[in-house]
Amino acid sequence: MSNLKLKSGVRIPPVPDDLVLTNLPDLARHKVLNTAEAAAYLNFSVPHFRRLYRSGGVPAPIQLSQRKLGWKLGDLIDWVAARECRPLTGTAAEVRHG
Repeated sequence: MSNLKLKSGVRIPPVPDDLVLTNLPDLARHKVLNTAEAAAYLNFSVPHFRRLYRSGGVPAPIQLSQRKLGWKLGDLIDWVAARECRPLTGTAAEVRHG
């Protein structure tokens, strides 16, 4: 274990390996993404992601400050998983052949 040095020169003390390995999946789900990161994670453009947010089409954000919103990675993962389980309706193939 060695200290991690950030670009700013700040050193972060090491975290015991057993703590990292046992809690990593849980900790990763609580990571907060900004708008651009959340859009990139979902493979959406930022304007499209904002439209979805305003229409309630994506998980609710966390208010980080007066003008800053964030999304928990775990909420986005759950949202994608729920969408993968839904049957498709109104697809282009159905419209052409329906």
